[in-house]
Amino acid sequence: MKQSVILDFTKLPPHGLGTASLTWWGTLAFMLIEGTGFALSIVVYLYLMSLAPHWPLNAPLPDLLPGTALTALLIASLLPNILIARWARQQNLAKVRIGLIIMSLLGVAPLIVRIFEFPAMHISWDQNAYGSIVWVMLGLTPPIF
Repeated sequence: MKQSVILDFTKLPPHGLGTASLTWWGTLAFMLIEGTGFALSIVVYLYLMSLAPHWPLNAPLPDLLPGTALTALLIASLLPNILIARWARQQNLAKVRIGLIIMSLLGVAPLIVRIFEFPAMHISWDQNAYGSIVWVMLGLTPPIF
């Protein structure tokens, strides 16, 4: 049996940026899945709110400081992300490495602020429908026993 080369892939680059990267497509799929989950949570929240005579159900309003601080940290992380993307397109490895270290540190900071977000809700996930849907909308999952 005679074998012949159909396509020669040796001249292709070993990596790609943007839509040429599998990581880009995986991130897009993840964002679509998460976005769908948030959209469903918002619909459930509005549905429960329309059924209840008083909303929120016997719960004080949450403190806004932890959520606001978290939002500010995430917005502040946009600049290093934009710079890292620019440096990656320029293939400046030294700057990308420094930027990734900075982004790793900026990735830990929201986790610390998140710890204060739990008690700021003033409601538990198992207290009523309002508590359950608010915890789901915040991306908090109830403990499984």
